[in-house]
Amino acid sequence: MKEIPVWADRLLRRTLPPGDEGDTIRGDLVEELDAKGSAWFWRQTLSLAVRYGWRRNRRSEAHTMRLDNLWQDVRYAVRGYARTPAFTLVVITTLALGIGASTAIFSLVNGILLRPLPFADADRLVFADEVTPQGNHISVSWPNFLDWRERQRGFASLAASRHELVIVTGGDRPERLIGRRVTANFFQTLGVAPVIGRSFTDADDRPDAAPVAIVSDQFWKNGLGGSSDVVGKVLVLSGVAHTIVGVLPPGFQYSQPYSVFIAMGPASGDKYLRDRGNHEGYFALGRLKPGVTLDAARQNLRAIAADLQREYPNTNSGISATAELLLSRTVTNVRSTLYVLLGAVGFLLLIACANVANLLIARGSTSWRSARRSEAGGAAFRRSCSSRARWSRSPAARSASDWPRRCCAC
Repeated sequence: MKEIPVWADRLLRRTLPPGDEGDTIRGDLVEELDAKGSAWFWRQTLSLAVRYGWRRNRRSEAHTMRLDNLWQDVRYAVRGYARTPAFTLVVITTLALGIGASTAIFSLVNGILLRPLPFADADRLVFADEVTPQGNHISVSWPNFLDWRERQRGFASLAASRHELVIVTGGDRPERLIGRRVTANFFQTLGVAPVIGRSFTDADDRPDAAPVAIVSDQFWKNGLGGSSDVVGKVLVLSGVAHTIVGVLPPGFQYSQPYSVFIAMGPASGDKYLRDRGNHEGYFALGRLKPGVTLDAARQNLRAIAADLQREYPNTNSGISATAELLLSRTVTNVRSTLYVLLGAVGFLLLIACANVANLLIARGSTSWRSARRSEAGGAAFRRSCSSRARWSRSPAARSASDWPRRCCAC
C-alpha cells in the first residue's frame, strides 16, 4: 500500500466535513491510492478542497450577511425612534413600568415563597401547635410540650419558643428589643451554632439555672459595640440580669430579626407555666428524623394528644395537635396576598405590552398613509411630466415656438 501524501492528507482533514461523511470520502480515496497513484490522489484532494472550501465560504458569507442585515435593522430602528422622541419616550416608559413592577414583585415572591429557608435541610423543619375542638390553632401548653418531647418518635429534636418584648437597661437610656425565649435545643434543631461563645445547654433549662442569653450579630455590633469580650458580660433584660454566652452568625433570622434569645432558665419553674390548662404562647419546632414523613410525625403527635386527653380530661378534653412545614407556616399570612400581587403585576405587564402594540400599529398606519400620499404625489408628478412631454411634441407646441421668429420676420 502506497504511503498517503502527508500534505494532501492534512488538506483533506482540514477541508472535509467532520463526522462520517468526511471519513467515508477520505477512506474511498485511500483505497484507490494504490491503483491510481499519488498524482490522482492530489487532483482529487484539490478538487474536494475547492468544493468544500467554497461551501464553507458560502456559509460564512451567509452568516455575515445575516449579521449585516441585523445591524442594518437595528440602525434603521434607532433612526426611526430618534425621529419621534415623544413616541419613543411613551413606549419606553410604558414598558419600564410594566417590567419594573413585575420584576419587583417576582423578586419578593421568590425571596419569600420560592426560596428555601436559610437553614440546613430546611425541608425537615416542622412547626407544631395545638388545636381546639373548634379547629382553632393555639399555643402549646408547657406540660403538654414536655410530654410531646418525651413520647414522640418522629423528630430528631423537638424545641419550644415564644416571642417576647424585653426592655434593656443599664445604658444611656432604656431600649426595647424583640426577643425570643427558647429551650436549650432550639439552635440545635435549626442547625445553627454561635460564632462567638457557646449555645444553650440542658442545664440552662432548669428552674434553678442562672439567666443566660445569646445575642444577634446586629445587636452585638450596634448595641454592644462589637467588642470581642462580649461573652460573660451582663445584659439587664426587663429588670433581670442575664449573662451573655454567645453571638449568632451574621444574617441569622428566625421568622423575624430577633435581637436576643433567652434561655428558659427560671421561667420553666413558673407555677402558671406548669399549669397544663394554660397556653402561654409557646410553639414547638421540630426536625424530622431521616426517612420520617411529615404525615407520620403529625399522626404521632395526634396520637400523643389523644393519650393526654384520656390522662388529663379536665384540661386536655378535645385538644389535639397538628404540624406543618416551617416554610409553609412562615408564609401562611402573606401567601395569598403575594400571589394576588403577582397576578396583578402580570396583568399590568400584559396591558403595557398591549398598549405598546397599539401604539406601534397606529404609528405604522400613519407611516403607511404618508407613504401612499407620497406615492400618489409622485404618480401625479409623473403624469404631469408625461403630459408636458406629449404637448411639447404636438403641432401646436411647434407652432407656438415658431411665433416669435415669424413676428421678427415681419
